[in-house]
Amino acid sequence: MTLLSEMVRNLATEDNLLNNTTEYTRTNAVYGTIHDYGNVVLPAAGLLLVSFDGYCDAGTGSIRIQVGANYAYAASITTVVTRFTCIVYLAAGTYNVLAESGMCAAQIRIDNFQAGYISFSDLTGTALAAYAGAMANTTTVRLTPLGAIKNTVYCVTVHATTPGEATNMEQVGGAETNGVQVLIDAVQTNWAERQQGIDNDQAAGGKAYIVASAGTSHSITITTDDANTVVTCNVAVCPWILPVTTTFEPVTLTLPQGSTVYLTTEQLDANPSKTVRVGKERAIPFGAVIDYYSTASATGISTFNYIFESVTITSCNLEASGFGGCISILAVDIR
Repeated sequence: MTLLSEMVRNLATEDNLLNNTTEYTRTNAVYGTIHDYGNVVLPAAGLLLVSFDGYCDAGTGSIRIQVGANYAYAASITTVVTRFTCIVYLAAGTYNVLAESGMCAAQIRIDNFQAGYISFSDLTGTALAAYAGAMANTTTVRLTPLGAIKNTVYCVTVHATTPGEATNMEQVGGAETNGVQVLIDAVQTNWAERQQGIDNDQAAGGKAYIVASAGTSHSITITTDDANTVVTCNVAVCPWILPVTTTFEPVTLTLPQGSTVYLTTEQLDANPSKTVRVGKERAIPFGAVIDYYSTASATGISTFNYIFESVTITSCNLEASGFGGCISILAVDIR
């Protein structure tokens, strides 16, 4: 037997850059710095993962994250302590990271702030900047131990404000006040997460994790109902970041019959339950447990394996999902 393996999460260069458990507070309805966390250095183009807890003593409010000269993310907070996360695609360099708070007459709190650098094989993207038009990227099709890359994920993170007015991330068919829409190849798609700016001048934030074919250039555009809405955004494109959709196929299985497939999934900016399965949705679906030959879900680091004995490899899909997680290792034992 021959074992082929590839680690697509570049663990050797991964680094926890900020780990600050101190609670910082601020009471002011106007946006201002609640804490400046200092500089981080990215050794190469890649992702800055940001994670923090935020809440306010009464009512609702807002925390937004600035990386370098641009706002990267906005979180709508309440009196419930909530963990917020985002990923930011950046070029190599030094960036100041700070948090601003506002939109609340009561005290706003932020703590357990973390930021880290990570990169993946096949990662590309458009770095954080003021939105200036369509952002086109391509994931190159190449062979992995399991077969050729088939699909990829466009991870779009947006921060938006409308001077003197509310701002809202708008879903397909929605009619939000000062809506902000995300499109791929000129077709609107839904946000995976929305942080609405419900009060005048409040920042809104959105994440969209969009599955698209590898080997083809796809363009992400952001449109706004109000021409005065100011948008900053970044796009990370990678076949190993997991989307919301449960039918994501990162690779086309091309292996000898009798092979054992291994796929390791891990936490990324969050630790969700991640699902890997082999099979295919049937003409009349009865759910994943019935339709698929093997399905496994787990948090943390988990390795799925399946032996293709009687089941024909070329008839099946290898699917993975888990918004907030990623694929780290692909392997096959060929016999």
